[in-house]
Amino acid sequence: MALPEDYFGKRLQHLRQELAQRNLQGLLVTNPVNIRYLTGFTGSSGIAFVSEKQTVFVTDFRYLEQANHEVRNFSVFIGTPTLFDTLKEKLIDSRGKIGFEARHLSFSLYSTLVDIFPQATFVPTENLIEQIAIRKNESEISILKQAAKIATDALENVLPHLKTGQKEFEFAAELSYRMRLLGSERDAFEPIVASGWRSALPHGIASDKVIDDGDFVVIDFGAVYRGYASDITRTVAMGKASQNMKRIYQIVKNAQQKAIEAARAGISCHALDQVAREYIHQKGFGQYFDHSLGHGLGLDVHSLPRVGAGSEIILEENFVITIEPGIYIPNVGGVRIEDDIVIQKDGCELLTHFPRELLQIE
Repeated sequence: MALPEDYFGKRLQHLRQELAQRNLQGLLVTNPVNIRYLTGFTGSSGIAFVSEKQTVFVTDFRYLEQANHEVRNFSVFIGTPTLFDTLKEKLIDSRGKIGFEARHLSFSLYSTLVDIFPQATFVPTENLIEQIAIRKNESEISILKQAAKIATDALENVLPHLKTGQKEFEFAAELSYRMRLLGSERDAFEPIVASGWRSALPHGIASDKVIDDGDFVVIDFGAVYRGYASDITRTVAMGKASQNMKRIYQIVKNAQQKAIEAARAGISCHALDQVAREYIHQKGFGQYFDHSLGHGLGLDVHSLPRVGAGSEIILEENFVITIEPGIYIPNVGGVRIEDDIVIQKDGCELLTHFPRELLQIE
């Protein structure tokens, strides 16, 4: 899948517009996810600097060939003796107000910056690049579709091998392995395989618990394709499900469907969250749904926007989000169903195509 010629250029253009609006002379980028978004670099060591006149990327000697191959629209340099020393040497002007990513720069490195750039005033920024990345273009959506397909194909391949007596981490390992065979760069996050009482743990990563007959099993996982993450959850029953758990499953399924049907450009994240939350509350299980309805997807599996109560971000076309209501009853079990969608003008497009009917594995 070839990238458009101006794939990274448009991102730089949007970022420079943001810098001008904030009266910043430049931005220092240290978050690896945002570095990849701006430059294409996939390594683990580097800093990027963007101003109206310059785009500078500095890495260490291990990544010279990789950076020359991957980085677009930035001048590439090797940092000696440190990345910041070389950055200072290569900048045309290091005065004025320079933004930095407050969540992704340690105090130690901040102190180094202040020492190396005494004429600059460093200004903390929050989600500056993330707010640009929130809207996906056609190429990104195609990549996200492939990430979703890898994940759902992997689940289809390994689900027949899920059986009682198996440990949670054994099934998680099979799922991760199958995604890699299908083209995933890595797991989008540590897979969640939570069975029985552990299915009531919203983030119950796979353990050595044995999966027993009668357990509900929450399976939450994602693939990464060309840097972009998918995120899908299905809950299955081992053996015949009780009538109570069947009812809970149907409530979650209905809540998710109502939210998917309500998702469209113009609705706020808060309002969309309330669609599912109010339905679950009406059914008597409101106290057992205590996380947000969903989140954004991109190069980071948990990105903007947060689709939850109090989030007044208005969804726009080409936002990609998850819809993942759940009910978690301590010492009993839980159910979560999650899919990835692209927001459209009059609705949404489903990216994760896997049946949502309750699967009872005999």
